[in-house]
Amino acid sequence: MNLPKPFHSRLTPLGRILDLSDEKSIVWTCSPIRDEAGNVHVFFTRVPLGEDGWFKNFRTQGHIMHAVARQPEGPYTVKELVLEGRGEGFWDAYGIVNPRIYRVGDQYALFYTAYEVPWPQLEMKEHIGLLLSDDLKTWRRANGGEPILSPSADPEAWDHQLINNASFMTDPVSGEYRLYYRGIQTTEDCRDCIGVAVASEIEGPWRKHEQNPLIHPEQLISPTGNAYRGIEDPCVWIEGGKFCMLAKDMGYFDPPGSVYFESADGLDWGLPVRGYEGPDDSPQLLFDGEGQPTHLFVNRHKDGPLTGFVYKIDEGVFPDGKRI
Repeated sequence: MNLPKPFHSRLTPLGRILDLSDEKSIVWTCSPIRDEAGNVHVFFTRVPLGEDGWFKNFRTQGHIMHAVARQPEGPYTVKELVLEGRGEGFWDAYGIVNPRIYRVGDQYALFYTAYEVPWPQLEMKEHIGLLLSDDLKTWRRANGGEPILSPSADPEAWDHQLINNASFMTDPVSGEYRLYYRGIQTTEDCRDCIGVAVASEIEGPWRKHEQNPLIHPEQLISPTGNAYRGIEDPCVWIEGGKFCMLAKDMGYFDPPGSVYFESADGLDWGLPVRGYEGPDDSPQLLFDGEGQPTHLFVNRHKDGPLTGFVYKIDEGVFPDGKRI
């Protein structure tokens, strides 16, 4: 099997964005998009540090914010709170995290992860929700305010415990919508897998694919020979006629960092190579008007405050020598 070219060879670091350490908050998952005027809008998770620290507060107090800049590397102006938990009794009661922003036809679609129960509990109960907007300012809840995708009811299912980290794209052949996501069966035996759901309308109904899980640590054997937890934070797009995926690596490579896959159909992913260097999380892409990725946004949580970080992406070169 021919392995893809290393993705990290295309990256030029530009620097950190959205340092909120002065207000005792951290930034997680920066999802960018350009508007028609060329401004860069970033939707991100803001988490107060507090006495319990960001890791617990991420699941109980995380909320989605909106920031704008003239260029990808900033500086950014934080505009407004987009969404926060509705409180006990709702499926999106607590942390509202992991925003993913896309343009779909004439509207904007903002996918997110929501926690139904407070943390820590064995039953995490995470769902994927969707907001829709015409202008990146005013939002409405899709699907009648209900989640568009939830954990499987079957206790033996690979995604019974939780689902999160949605990555949206449109199949260029069939025109169907796809939503790639992470799932685990149980937090007691945590193995992170990647699956996909499909739909003909943005609000659903979304159907989990019969080939799920697409990527499972028991099926994708690590070259180190060691057991590993899996991968998470999938980011899927089309480039050069291929499906591409960046994801966080949790032990496939040594040391772990990220993985990069290519696929002919977005279902059979083969073997990965290393993605971007280092332990950064939640890869998200900014695209130009032709649908080509121009910048990579990640979480930077080493050697300083927890912020976003931006890389410029150079044009890719595929094995036939064609530049994309």
